[in-house]
This record gives sequence, C-alpha cells and structure tokens, in this order.
Amino acid sequence: MSSKRTLKQKIKNFAFQHYYTATAYKGIGYVRRHGIVATKDKFAQWLKQHKDTKMFLARRKDTYSFDDLATVTPLEHLEKSIAAHVHLYYVDLLDEFFGYLNNIPYKFDIYVSTKDEKDIANITDKLKTLKNVDKVDVRVTINRGRDIAPLYVQFAKDLAPYDYVLHVHSKKSLFVGDEQYRWRRHSMDCLLKSEKLVKQIFGAFESSTEKVGVVFPEPFTGIVLPYGWLNNGKMGKELLDSMHLPFKDEMFYYPTGSFFWIKGEAIKPLFDLNLKVEDFPEEAGQIDGTIAHALERAIALVANGKGYKLCMIDANNDKISIEK
Repeated sequence: MSSKRTLKQKIKNFAFQHYYTATAYKGIGYVRRHGIVATKDKFAQWLKQHKDTKMFLARRKDTYSFDDLATVTPLEHLEKSIAAHVHLYYVDLLDEFFGYLNNIPYKFDIYVSTKDEKDIANITDKLKTLKNVDKVDVRVTINRGRDIAPLYVQFAKDLAPYDYVLHVHSKKSLFVGDEQYRWRRHSMDCLLKSEKLVKQIFGAFESSTEKVGVVFPEPFTGIVLPYGWLNNGKMGKELLDSMHLPFKDEMFYYPTGSFFWIKGEAIKPLFDLNLKVEDFPEEAGQIDGTIAHALERAIALVANGKGYKLCMIDANNDKISIEK
C-alpha cells in the first residue's frame, strides 16, 4: 500500500473513531442525566424515525406528489426587492459564502448576524465588494436560537418588507462529531451554485403557471434527515394555531438544515409573530425539541397555508421538482 493510501486510511480511521467516540460520550452523558429507561426510549424513537424517513423518501414519487419540472426559463431581469440573511457564526467560512453570494445576478441587500463585535468590520468590508450588493448590515447576535432567532427576531422588521428572502448559515453541525461540510456545501450548491441556477430559481418563483413560495435543497444523502415533527409537534401546532393555519401531523418535507429562498408574502405570518430572544432557550447543544426546531419545520406548512407550493432543487442533476 502506498504512503498516500496509508495516510488516507489513517485519516478515515481517525474520523470514524472520533465520530463514534463522541457519540459514545454523548450516550453516556444522556444516561447520566435521564436514566437508562429514558435513554432506551430515546434510542427506540430514533430507530423509528430512521425507518419512517427511509420509507417516506422511498415512496415520495408515489405519495407526496412532487413533479420534476421539464424546463424552467431562467429569469434574466428582476424588478423586485431581494434580501439575503446570512448567519455567519463561523467567520472562517466568509470566503466560501462570498463566492456563493456573488452568484446572485440581481441587486440585493444583505443582513449578517455574527457572534463577535471584532469581526463586523472585516465582514462588512468583504461583502461590500460583492458585485450586485447594495446594502450591507452586519450585527452581533447572542448564541441563542442559532440561525433561526436572528432571522425571526433580530432582523424580522428589516426583512419583512422584501419580496424575496434568502436564508443561509455557516452550518457545521459539530454535535455529530465532525464538521458536516458536505451537507453545508450541498445546501449552498442547491441554492447558489451558479448565476444560471439562481435565474432558474427565480424563473420558477415568477412563473405565471406555478405558485412557488419556498425553494430549498433536495435531501442530503449523507445523513439521516428528520422529516416530520419529531418532538416538536405540540409546539408546532401552537405556532400554526396562533397564525390560524392548518396543522399536519404526519411526515412532510421542509427545508432541513434551514437553507432556503422564500417569497416574503409566504413567510409574513412568521415575521408577524413578533418573537423575542427570550422565546428561545439558552444554547445547550439541543438537537430537538426547541422553538427553533419547530420553526424550522413550520415554514413549509405556513407557506402551504398561504396557498404557496414547495420547490426542491437537485443541483447535482440540474433538476427542479415542484409540489403538485
């Protein structure tokens, strides 16, 4: 075996061991905090979710009614307002995000939430050189509610007037043991891979025959994604009831990971909730059961409730699918 292959195998083994060591420590910690019975129930729930998700994805074409759009005419010009919200918790990803944002072919404003005052000047100076950007607004946010609280609390009043809103964030998901850069890159590729793709997305948005409200990435195959409410159903129902929108207690698609383009009108009920930072729990590595997780899922049902369709992008295969 060559030295190059040996090194590659060592790296792979280290990553494998690191992930499962981290998982084992989390499991031990959960047992200590909640006991063996609660841990057993939690694991059984995870297994059921894994099975339900596989079945849901397997029968998507037959039961969930998404159609592949044969052709989408790219939209060359747009006379509507666009805002991008970027939650840049990990500032080391600024250059990566700059490259993607430079693929937006229309004029837009950008709002950035970040964790440290000292990074504001650098982020602002860099983003002002984007070729189509107008306004750049960078603010410090507390580490609470992750990317969701800045969207619906800190920047809600700023973003609400726009016709279209992009929401992305510097996702690393370190709680699974290793940085999930492939999931992040997949999500960003599906929304901002090229100017052509963005023009196609807005071609779908502005179509006279479709009423697209939310555009988000196709499922990422590298991780088991939790479709449906999981432990967030009660909170989700309360949110939808408060907006006088129907609740769906079954498996459903939504922008897993919270990467999406959306029409402002489709998201307006969420901005109108007037949420506060105190509505979100303090950060404790939660993987489920918070208002942020409920809001992540509710966005799809809010858009549906307002009469809009969901649209998914598969950037790898140049495919756009739309909800019937």
